Amino acid sequence: MIKGAAIWIFLAVAVLCIALAATGCFVAAFYLWIAPHLGAAAAAAITGAALLGVAAFLALAGGVLLRQLKRRRVSLMAEFGSILGLASRLTAMLVRKDPKKALLVSLVVGALAEYISVPRRKS
Repeated sequence: MIKGAAIWIFLAVAVLCIALAATGCFVAAFYLWIAPHLGAAAAAAITGAALLGVAAFLALAGGVLLRQLKRRRVSLMAEFGSILGLASRLTAMLVRKDPKKALLVSLVVGALAEYISVPRRKS
């Protein structure tokens, strides 16, 4: 399960990096396409305006999405509660079947939680 999650995270980061590089190439191509027709200054201004338009669109779309998520928060909390209930039933079943494994799992999870929650020293 952890290996699968790590692979998904790696793939998501790789796709994000490639998409970011492709976006940079598209912006450069747009600038190079406009520059011979209008001049360098006008091409830079148009490219900047186009990027600001895309940013404004993403900001508005993100705001609408966040408002919808706030409305659905109650249902999301109910889903989270059902997930916690399932986890507690699985934990109870694990403790009944093999208490030694349950103790080992709780030790590992506790150590991971402490490792994640402890603030790092900035060097």
